[in-house]
Amino acid sequence: MKANKRTMKDLIPDTPRSCIEAMATTANNRSRWNKQWDRFYNIYFNFIEFCVRNRFAKYRFKAPQTLLNDTIALVYTNLISAVKLYDPEKASFRKYLFGIIWYSVVQAMKANKNSAKAVVFDDTKEEIKYFLKKSPD
Repeated sequence: MKANKRTMKDLIPDTPRSCIEAMATTANNRSRWNKQWDRFYNIYFNFIEFCVRNRFAKYRFKAPQTLLNDTIALVYTNLISAVKLYDPEKASFRKYLFGIIWYSVVQAMKANKNSAKAVVFDDTKEEIKYFLKKSPD
């Protein structure tokens, strides 16, 4: 029996529009904003962590766990200020979030270019073994 192939779209959680709108419009109401932020965080944490790891791996950038954690925090910091600028007429929230993740990883790579070196592999098998060993359970 052949397993169903999952696409990236299957991994992306749906974001309730009410959550995004509330985060963008309730900056003055701290308790309501915090409630919506918690809701957003619970929906997206695993996905953002996956995307950050994937971005570093795509660039063959060997990032220690502390840099991954710092980059995830940077995504959220960038998102807090950027959510007010989100316009659903210009792009889907998923694309907007991907842009924020990509930008945050590039920021982290530039800031840590001396401490995290690119990983260079001699062949594909070595690369596969490396990523299988490093992948989360």
